[in-house]
Order: sequence, then C-alpha cells, then structure tokens
Amino acid sequence: MDHVLPIYNWVATNSAGQLEKKCKALIGRKVILFPDHNQYDKNSNWKAIGDKYGFEVSKDCENWYKAGLIKEKDDIVDYYLMNYSKVMKHDKIDPEWNDFVDDNPKLNLTKNQD
Repeated sequence: MDHVLPIYNWVATNSAGQLEKKCKALIGRKVILFPDHNQYDKNSNWKAIGDKYGFEVSKDCENWYKAGLIKEKDDIVDYYLMNYSKVMKHDKIDPEWNDFVDDNPKLNLTKNQD
C-alpha cells in the first residue's frame, strides 16, 4: 500500500484480534482504520474500537462491496489490486517485481518489460 498511497504510514493488524493492541500503540496520532469488508461493525467491531481511541474508521470496503468493486471479505489491498492495476503497472520500478509476479499468479499482474 505504500506504493499506491504513500501519504499514509500503513500498519497491518494481521488479525482482527490484534486491532486493539495496535490501536493502543497509536494513541495521540491521526489514525484512519480500514477494516476488511464485513468487519466495520460486526464480529471484531472495528467501529467501536476506533471510536474508543478517537480514530476515524473508513467504510470504504463496505461501499466498494455494495458497488461490486470487491468481493465478500476483501480489503483495501484487494480493491487497489483489482481496480487500479493499470495505474500500478506504470509505477513498478522495484527490481524484484517480476519475481513477485511469478510468485503470485492469482493476482494476474504484468511483469516489467526489459
């Protein structure tokens, strides 16, 4: 995500269970939480945890799902991979990009041209 939206410092929770622990470490900072689809206010209750710490909680994945732009349980990364791949293809300067493409065939990404 750093390559797509470098204006943010991205921190992954790795699981919904780790969310509150990560939020405690970010107290005092401007934080926007981006929960996966169907996690905004169900199960792990990202909205309640975000409110507890005074953080903004994005409904982007809920809206993208309703618009048919992501699949059920997808996240912000899935949205950008599926919908902005053309833009991302022009920005690839990482010398290991072609290896990443080879290791992740399900993403349907394009290798850099030599």
